Amino acid sequence: MKKYFIVSGLTAALCSCAACGSPPAKRNFNETEYSRESEESSLQDTISSEQEYAEEFPEESFATEEELQTLKAMMEEIDFTDIQDFPVDPQLYGPETDRIYKEAFYKALTEQTPVKRYRDRGANKDGRQTYYRELVRGHELAMMNDSEFLEVLKILGYHYMDWEGDGLPELVVHLDGFTVLKYEAEEDAVYVLERQDAKSDFLGSSQWAEYDSGGAGHWVYDYDSMDREGNKTYFRAMADLARSGEPFDYWGFMSINGVDRINIKVTKEYWEEMTKDFMHIVRYADQYAPPYMTFEEIFGTSYGQGVKEEPAD
Repeated sequence: MKKYFIVSGLTAALCSCAACGSPPAKRNFNETEYSRESEESSLQDTISSEQEYAEEFPEESFATEEELQTLKAMMEEIDFTDIQDFPVDPQLYGPETDRIYKEAFYKALTEQTPVKRYRDRGANKDGRQTYYRELVRGHELAMMNDSEFLEVLKILGYHYMDWEGDGLPELVVHLDGFTVLKYEAEEDAVYVLERQDAKSDFLGSSQWAEYDSGGAGHWVYDYDSMDREGNKTYFRAMADLARSGEPFDYWGFMSINGVDRINIKVTKEYWEEMTKDFMHIVRYADQYAPPYMTFEEIFGTSYGQGVKEEPAD
């Protein structure tokens, strides 16, 4: 990948319970339904005066035309449709390991055992145990008894895949967004490796995208991907409709692959051209991501007994 260097007025850091149902349908994208004349920028709600606006976004901090072209070229280099699916290593993961892992995941999902967060490894300072349902939102989930919650688990979508590239599988649970659970064999414990809410679209191993409207005329963009060697590709931006009378349509900031944050103001056409590939993967994420697995495909049918035993050869 090429390295781009951007020098501007700002310092740029450069370096090399619907949730309970089936996986949600794609959102309706209608970014162009807002007009600059009919809606004010949500940023203006917090930056109400000309002085505050000038202090937050001084003119010299905005990207120049040359810098915008560089940012656009960096966006074009990202292949958002290159979906990662790290293979599980059969030398590390055989039939007995499969049984142990799935039993641990089953017990964590059904709250027979707690799940932990990585910041608590080695010492849970307050002694509090966290159970799976506490990770997801929804009053209905909290009020369910165990058998009712098990019925919910049976109709969810899952992925059983190597998330971080170490050759061993993690369990991705699609409920109120998605949660990645990792089994640590040495501790015999299940940890939360990643947690993204319902605004995020799962794409593949260590890969997701988010597009969300934070209010009328305000949009948030986020893409994260990490390969097996730990090299990260990312794009983040916030864009608002410009104030009435401005010669541009959108203003905000973006970060991409080592460019920490750079302020932008662009026309609608320029911004749509710059983000078209990102918007494509968000709109069609379900078509690019690996297909969902069912609860039964992963854990078998002997729910009350844990994981289904594989027949002996």
